[in-house]
Amino acid sequence: MMDISVSQSAIAEWMQAYIGDFLNVDAQQVDVQTDFERFGLDSAIVVSLVSELEEWLELELSPSLLFEYPTIDAMSQHLYGRKLPVSSAQPVQP
Repeated sequence: MMDISVSQSAIAEWMQAYIGDFLNVDAQQVDVQTDFERFGLDSAIVVSLVSELEEWLELELSPSLLFEYPTIDAMSQHLYGRKLPVSSAQPVQP
């Protein structure tokens, strides 16, 4: 399971750094409110980004997430919400 200490901001910063590397700009210049499509990411970069996120976060992800959650802010909120394992919930008493 993903380290539950990973915060939403850490996920957002990781994506900013990844996209910043692709764009050859400082990560801080990558606006978390800008739609992914405005960054000019091609399909190979999208697949690579999602694949690396899957590995880091130990979550199964679909490349279509970038369309469903079109900004770094929206995507990081979604991924952070998925990070807690279901088994951490309190068991239902019979």
